Amino acid sequence: MSKGEEIVEEIVKDRKAVRRLAEAIVSDADVRLAVVNAILRDVATKEDVEKSREATKADIERLRAETKADIDGLRAEVKADIERLRAETKADIEKLRGYLEGKITETRGYLEGKITETRGYLEGKIDDKFDALNKRIDDVNKRIDDVNRRIDDVNAQVRDLREDMRTYFYGFMGGIVATIIAVILTRFL
Repeated sequence: MSKGEEIVEEIVKDRKAVRRLAEAIVSDADVRLAVVNAILRDVATKEDVEKSREATKADIERLRAETKADIDGLRAEVKADIERLRAETKADIEKLRGYLEGKITETRGYLEGKITETRGYLEGKIDDKFDALNKRIDDVNKRIDDVNRRIDDVNAQVRDLREDMRTYFYGFMGGIVATIIAVILTRFL
């Protein structure tokens, strides 16, 4: 450290020394004028404050305009994004609607085919059951016809038997009557 720096450091440490130095500086008019000029360069004037105020006001207005422009730009971008997303969403919905309608039509066709196939299968099964039932009915009808034929045969045999019995009865009765008449005639004659 230089000797000047050491001296300044010693003065700064001692409060009395600082006051004495300040009084010495203030008492000399040339030094005082140099200090005031140096301080005035750093001190703002009323005109400087006014200029600073106007500059600050202009900066604020400029920033306000820039901010408003930025907000308007962002608003327009957001609005455009919303419209784009709305259009994309609408297109996606239409695409999905078309896909779903296609799937519904496809499924409807598939189900109608299955229904037709099942109906055909069931009608075939029903026809088979009806055919089997009709065969059974035919078999029952044949049996009934056979029973009716047997009944007719029995009835014919009963008729024939009755006729034979009548013939035998009349013959037998005729024989008895003839015998009685013969007996009566032989007794009376």
